Amino acid sequence: MLDQPLDEISSDPLASSPSAGLSGPIIGPRIITDLEGLRSLGKSRSFRSREPIVIRLPDLSAAQTEELTSRINGYRNECGCSLGAKTMTAGLVVMLIFLCASYGAFTTRFLMRLPFAFLVAFVCAGAGKATGILLARRRLRLELDQL
Repeated sequence: MLDQPLDEISSDPLASSPSAGLSGPIIGPRIITDLEGLRSLGKSRSFRSREPIVIRLPDLSAAQTEELTSRINGYRNECGCSLGAKTMTAGLVVMLIFLCASYGAFTTRFLMRLPFAFLVAFVCAGAGKATGILLARRRLRLELDQL
């Protein structure tokens, strides 16, 4: 960088960094200013996009707009991890209780079937995660339909 002429040195740290341009474009918020645009959000491709949504409806106060924006972005960003963790824990506990009742606690037969309990726990985690995402999307669509 020192061997470049002074007029070619950029004062912008992002432009002068070696990884400039490799991270892709910066995603700006999508601004919704009418009720039809808000209602069509649940059916459009931007429903699944990562860009945040900013709602600016003239009929709502600033506090209502902020609350609605927060709820909608929260529903869109739901990953299902919380429900997935709960169902994974429940599945593991139920399987451990079942194995203890069937084969006795810490017997050889219990220990031989213990990997099955972990397999059930992972399946329950995946099912819980998918259910959490579906429930969040359903809540978002219900919220949009109520407007």
